[in-house]
Amino acid sequence: MGCLCFWSCFFIYASVCLLFFVTGTYSVPGNETDKQALLEFKAGIAADPFAVMTSWNGTIHFCQWYGVTCVQNKSLKTLSKMPLARKVPVELGYLSKLQYLVIDKNNLTGTIPHFLGNLSSFTALSLAFNNIVGNIPDALGQLKNFQYLEVFDNKLSGIIPPSIFNLSSITFLDIAFNHFEGFLPADLFTDRC
Repeated sequence: MGCLCFWSCFFIYASVCLLFFVTGTYSVPGNETDKQALLEFKAGIAADPFAVMTSWNGTIHFCQWYGVTCVQNKSLKTLSKMPLARKVPVELGYLSKLQYLVIDKNNLTGTIPHFLGNLSSFTALSLAFNNIVGNIPDALGQLKNFQYLEVFDNKLSGIIPPSIFNLSSITFLDIAFNHFEGFLPADLFTDRC
């Protein structure tokens, strides 16, 4: 139930953000750190076959770029729908207010970066249907508000960090079709509401 409620609220919020972007009824001051991190992120993309990143330029504010959603204080909140064919970029570590990272269904390789655990506002990660290897960083389990982890259909291995299971905030966990070892906690499926 918590998962359904979380994503229902998320999609309503995303729709409202989209409405504000389309109507252009807001004023956006700059946030140079987020802008530079996003431009470095873009520079590392080898191919953009659908030209979705053409809006990522200096003619409009980065909050209006494709796949970017900002919050009222005009800092980056969500990065999604990115056409990537590379490793999860280190530049994302500079997006200190990032809350949601949704870059599933790409050809991402490499590991889940440990720096995501340093983003104190970070609450949701979706890297499903990629080619991510390695393990789930223990640092994600240190995030007090982390709610959503979807790493379905990758090449992850090792054990799932116990810190992930100790998060009282977690409402959705999809780790299927990987190569994990070990046991799941016996009380994992108890109702946390």
